[in-house]
Amino acid sequence: MKIDWIIGWIQEDGTNNAHRIRENNELLFCLRSIYKYCSWINKIHIILGRDCNPPTWLKEHNKINLVKESSLYQPVQKNSETKKLFYGRIKNIAEYFISSDDDMFLLNKLYVNELIYNNKPIINSTGFYSNFKDDDSGHIPIIWKRDDYNKIIDRYININYYLNLNDKRVNPFPEIKQHLINHRLAYKGFIKKPHAWVRTGETINKFIYQLATINVNKHRMKYICINDEFSSDNTIYHTEYNILHSFFNMHFNYNAPWEKKFITAQHLIGKSNTNTKDIIINLNNDILDNSTIIIKKYKSVYDDNFKFNIKNKNKNSFTISIKRLDRNIGWGQNLLINYTIVNNSI
Repeated sequence: MKIDWIIGWIQEDGTNNAHRIRENNELLFCLRSIYKYCSWINKIHIILGRDCNPPTWLKEHNKINLVKESSLYQPVQKNSETKKLFYGRIKNIAEYFISSDDDMFLLNKLYVNELIYNNKPIINSTGFYSNFKDDDSGHIPIIWKRDDYNKIIDRYININYYLNLNDKRVNPFPEIKQHLINHRLAYKGFIKKPHAWVRTGETINKFIYQLATINVNKHRMKYICINDEFSSDNTIYHTEYNILHSFFNMHFNYNAPWEKKFITAQHLIGKSNTNTKDIIINLNNDILDNSTIIIKKYKSVYDDNFKFNIKNKNKNSFTISIKRLDRNIGWGQNLLINYTIVNNSI
């Protein structure tokens, strides 16, 4: 029996809702959790939302399949739900597949007998944002059987409706699940929400508390979801990012075989009285040899335009030269950037 995993992912694009899709490397750690706790998975299909580019740290691997959203259906919608109707149509998708988003992680081993019984999927909560009937909280991985999934969608789901939603979110999973259960093609599961559900957008102290109280062994936690309502204030978000990555590195401090050798981090540059500024980044390893450095500015409430150049690159450090382009003055925003260093020799 082969079981695949499908993950929806979209690249940060600088739009007004960028705080909801900030690049925090959730996909990196989501994949690591699958690699460790679900090693029996046949293949992982990553849906590139709106045909975005894959993450720079991901390399070709026989277990990873990149799927452009437009290859599933057209016209591509701006919401995160329509694509779900076409998961069962992915080329060479296995007979069974698990679906999740990149903000869902495993914290303990997942076994096939928790997902399938008598060749039928055990479908837990499929969540809300549904016109049909909300199905508890969701935000956990869900198992489906390909042929029955496609059959229900073809017979009962108004696909044209979903192809005209634009940015409106309507989750089709609750309706698909109910039809499968009504036709005795699936069993109803009883997991209603993640074992740990961390809500960003709270106060920093509450965010720390939520992460600190996750005790994997004591509570036998398996599923965790970290919602992506990060602060639009770059100073607060920088703190949230560092807290989140401390948690990730505590639980997922290992590499998966589809990762390039890389480093990614944030740097809070802050304000400047002049329109140029140099920042020195010091590292304690030799990744800079034969590497590419990518600089990205995080969106803020300001529309300032910047240019970033790399200079004085050596084995253990490099300098980021920043210049404001739209005006010949400094800037009052707390400028926040991300740098990613990818080693080209690996």
